[in-house]
Amino acid sequence: MTKKNDARTVLDLGGGPGKYSLVFVNSGLKAVLLDTPETIDYVSNQFKLADIRNLTLKKGDFTQDELVDELEERFDIVFMGNITHIYSENVNRDLLMRVGRLLNKGGLVAIEDFVRERSPYAEMFAVNMLANTESGGTWTEEQYRKWLTDAGFSNIEVLDLSDKDKQLITAFNAQLPHVPPRTSP
Repeated sequence: MTKKNDARTVLDLGGGPGKYSLVFVNSGLKAVLLDTPETIDYVSNQFKLADIRNLTLKKGDFTQDELVDELEERFDIVFMGNITHIYSENVNRDLLMRVGRLLNKGGLVAIEDFVRERSPYAEMFAVNMLANTESGGTWTEEQYRKWLTDAGFSNIEVLDLSDKDKQLITAFNAQLPHVPPRTSP
């Protein structure tokens, strides 16, 4: 199983109510939970996430390239829980390219979602996504492997979680992180 034992920082992409961010913080990591402005406003009050030590709430749109330049740090881990089923193949491919630029060299991406042909719920969930999103669906292991390889990731693993309901896809970043250009004062 893939592990990132030397990790200190994690980006919880689209982390919503902070379920995973809290686990990361309680494990000793510094976490940034990034989600839409509306979601961050809601969870910071309703779930009292603004008061959690070592948790930073950040508003943004992770489907936009500007995000890479807006974030001032790079991360050891980027966690993407229940995100890829919302978007099309092209958006997911672009998103993983962007994630590669948000990770430190040797950083880990971890994707939790339904993987078609592995999860017994993936095909039915894909129908739900077709009905409720612009272009969402569920994706095969082969698709995830291609997107990750194209984005410069290696050591790709797919693990079944809890009775194979969902899967965890992990991969390591072999690329140097994107460093935003410095502006002169």
